[in-house]
Amino acid sequence: MSSYDYDLFVIGAGSGGVRAGRLAAELGAKVAIAEEYRVGGTCVIRGCVPKKLLVYGAHFAEDLADARRFGWDVPQCAFDWPTLRDNVLAEVDRLNQAYTTTLNNNHVEIILERATVAGPHEVRLASGRDVTARRPG
Repeated sequence: MSSYDYDLFVIGAGSGGVRAGRLAAELGAKVAIAEEYRVGGTCVIRGCVPKKLLVYGAHFAEDLADARRFGWDVPQCAFDWPTLRDNVLAEVDRLNQAYTTTLNNNHVEIILERATVAGPHEVRLASGRDVTARRPG
């Protein structure tokens, strides 16, 4: 019988990769997940979540102007870009930590490197290290 470093090696720690790794680990598999930047994937770290927070923040000026037309006494407001930016970045950090904690709590090894499939059961890390997995991908 062949021996592998891992039962499952997941490339990419986005929502799907995190879920696959967590569920496999819950079922007793030895799992590693590689992510070259931050745990959470493109949507959480760079795309959907930050974009939505920025869009929500941008709409408040219009909402306040509309509120005045509906009888609300809204004081003059000022926008502070550093506050919005810092709060968006803090939320992305919080989500990255939540995903990381979930993986750690389920004993999934997190490898913060780029990884590629190098063979049927082989994964090559950016550092040049090769690992084997019964199920790479």
